[in-house]
Amino acid sequence: MTGPPGSSSLRSAKELSADIFVYGALGLLTFAGIALTSPGLGQKIMSLDVVTRGEVQRVIDVPSGQPPVSPTRQPYPIMGPPRVAMAAAPSQNSVRTIDPGTADLTTLRSDPGFITLFGDPMRDAFFERSTHKNTTSFYGGDWMADNVVQSAQGAQLFIRRGPSDTFTMGEMRTLALYGFGRYEVVMRAARGDGSVSAFFTYTGPHESNPHDEIDIEFLGKDTTKLHLNYWRNGRTGDHIILDLPFDAAEGLYHYAFEWTPGRLRWFVEGELVHETAPGDRFIPATPARVFASVWTGKPDRRAWHGTPTFGRESAMDLACASFTPSGATGRACSDFYLSANPFRAAR
Repeated sequence: MTGPPGSSSLRSAKELSADIFVYGALGLLTFAGIALTSPGLGQKIMSLDVVTRGEVQRVIDVPSGQPPVSPTRQPYPIMGPPRVAMAAAPSQNSVRTIDPGTADLTTLRSDPGFITLFGDPMRDAFFERSTHKNTTSFYGGDWMADNVVQSAQGAQLFIRRGPSDTFTMGEMRTLALYGFGRYEVVMRAARGDGSVSAFFTYTGPHESNPHDEIDIEFLGKDTTKLHLNYWRNGRTGDHIILDLPFDAAEGLYHYAFEWTPGRLRWFVEGELVHETAPGDRFIPATPARVFASVWTGKPDRRAWHGTPTFGRESAMDLACASFTPSGATGRACSDFYLSANPFRAAR
């Protein structure tokens, strides 16, 4: 969400598929069967094949099971198993942790987990559309509700060019705040110089909190690279750029990060790709909202994300987002997502 002021292709993997696989019943929910088609990448909405026992269906937004209780360029690493065990939570809405910066025992509160496919614009249980102006921020346009399109196929967020190179942008954010746990998204990044596609947690002074943040970002000028960043109390940790073995703007891919006491871990297509060092003092320590957005910055940001050249509009697609608190169990995007995993194929 807040990339560095100055930092920035591999060929995309061919014929990659990204399907959503839904199995079983989710609690007391009713599945409504609908037939979905797959428009080309140039069309406005990318279809999702949601399959249950051989039938194409769609699932509505539902909560997951309640908890039981300095920019650097790096080669793309493969670092281990797709999931990391997390300590059990002592109660339904809190996780106790030792802050590595102070060694004081603290409690980080969090709402219960959720999963959404963004399919119901009238009754979205977890996300709302941002609609405020950005006159004093680094953003180069205002958030407009019309720049978010939700349908049975998911959500599409637009950045649009207006008269005299003015811009409007699309953003969704959660109604609740979340803490330690695993955050997942299935998304397609927007393409085009000057655009930034982001999935992140954020809280700040507008909520009487310190600026704490965890980022997954893509620059439209080169969507074969993944940008990772994190902040605590307004101070940033390492900004990491990883080379991907695919083009994130060519299709839906699965991304995740795990936020645990004293450490962050990021995943792509189920593979651990980066983790912070033990004792990192910049690990966020404040519950935050979850955001997804596509945006461009004011002119002083263009050294990083480029001058907007994406035409009248560009868009990112969202197919799924989920949060599972530490120590909890429940449905997550990775439970429904199948892909031609380029990492395993390359081994």
